[in-house]
Amino acid sequence: MGKTELRDRLYRAIPYIVGLIVGTIVIFAILMFVARHSGGKAQDQFSIICERMMHEGGRGGER
Repeated sequence: MGKTELRDRLYRAIPYIVGLIVGTIVIFAILMFVARHSGGKAQDQFSIICERMMHEGGRGGER
């Protein structure tokens, strides 16, 4: 493999590497936005039920 062949492969790989990095940053930013604006509240019914059961279990079952 010559220097020009390695350079050509590198130039073809750069857009994929940059795209992967940018995609990762965008996904991270979206997740941070959702986490910040959800207020730490459970979003789906399963999580709400589990959270309620854990809370009741921590009180020793007294009502």
